[in-house]
Amino acid sequence: MSSVHFAKQPFPLLDKTLITQLKKDALKADLGRSRICLHQNHDDPIQEMVIVHTSRSLDRPHRHEGKSISIMVLEGVLYIPIFDDKGKVINCFELSTSDSEKPFLIRLSLGEWYACVPKTDPVVIFESLGGPFKKGANFYPEWAPEDRVELAEFLRRSIEIQNVT
Repeated sequence: MSSVHFAKQPFPLLDKTLITQLKKDALKADLGRSRICLHQNHDDPIQEMVIVHTSRSLDRPHRHEGKSISIMVLEGVLYIPIFDDKGKVINCFELSTSDSEKPFLIRLSLGEWYACVPKTDPVVIFESLGGPFKKGANFYPEWAPEDRVELAEFLRRSIEIQNVT
């Protein structure tokens, strides 16, 4: 089964059964994550997704130039390190669910470099950003490791630097 799904209904509804299926798909997926896109295709003006990240999910730092993105934690705990243009960590946020004492939503609107790093296994998030989705030349920075082992260490150090562990 694919780790990326598009909602087929005109009014997509999310329930526990669908989240459970996304979690199962994420466990089987090579990248350790799975998503359902609530929008119809990559050209939609608003891209909304529910994404499950497992502990194997390594989100290479990236950005969405000229677009805002909001990330809300539905289940679990998520770190979001923010980087400058040279790869230095300038902040790191720890998000949890709305019933915790931690923030549960963040909005990035300045084209920041960021990554999603799960603290718990799994983490379920809702993500919304302006479309259309076009993976461009500036999507990934040169300083972000492509190798999974190097990326895992880079992300671990990025979180430790901000003392959020």
